[in-house]
Amino acid sequence: MSERIFYSPHAKGRMIERGVTMPDVMDCLGKGQITEGPFQQPGGDWRFTISWFRAGSPLQVVGAIDVDDDGTFLVIVTTIQKKG
Repeated sequence: MSERIFYSPHAKGRMIERGVTMPDVMDCLGKGQITEGPFQQPGGDWRFTISWFRAGSPLQVVGAIDVDDDGTFLVIVTTIQKKG
């Protein structure tokens, strides 16, 4: 599954800043619930937000779904770590 998941530079920076790891993101994607979207952006990709509790604190992952010649892929746009 993770071979078609990519992280935007913005997401990587926010993950470092907020102490969110790639396994945290994968857990959120696998165990969380969609709390916003999916909705189509003006540029054509589809966005969504998935929420999950990580170590007692709410974690949100914003993703974009798109398609290339190899099929569908997911770009992690950002992560949001809220105080629990």
